Amino acid sequence: MSLPGCITALATPFSGAGTLDQDAWRGLLNLQLRGGVQGVVVAGSTGEAAALSDDQDRVLTCEAVQLVEGAMPVVAGTGPMNTGTIAQTRSGPPPAGGVAPAVRLAPQGDPAAASAWDAQLAEFHA
Repeated sequence: MSLPGCITALATPFSGAGTLDQDAWRGLLNLQLRGGVQGVVVAGSTGEAAALSDDQDRVLTCEAVQLVEGAMPVVAGTGPMNTGTIAQTRSGPPPAGGVAPAVRLAPQGDPAAASAWDAQLAEFHA
C-alpha cells in the first residue's frame, strides 16, 4: 500500500463542555477537501488515539469516511501498543460500510523488530 502526497493529521476538536465538537470536525474535514490534500489522519496526533474513547474514535472515523465519500484515504490512528488488541477492537465491518479505506497505524515507539512487525501486519490483515 502506498499513501503518497500530503496527508494531514487532524486535531480532534472538543467543545467547552469536553464533548466532541462534530461541527468543527466536519469543518476541518471540509477544509482538507477544499485544500486538495491527498488524505487525512483521524486521531493521529501524538497520544491522541490512546486518549479517545472507543465511541469517540468510532464517531470521528465514521464521520470522516462518510464526509470524504472516497475522495481520499482516511487513516485512523490507534492507541494500543499490542497488535492483538488492535485486531480485537478494530474487527467487524469497515466504518460507514467501507466508503473509503480506513488503515490502522501502529503507534510510534513500537519495540517490535521490522520482520516481527511485518508478520503481525500479515496476520492482522489475513
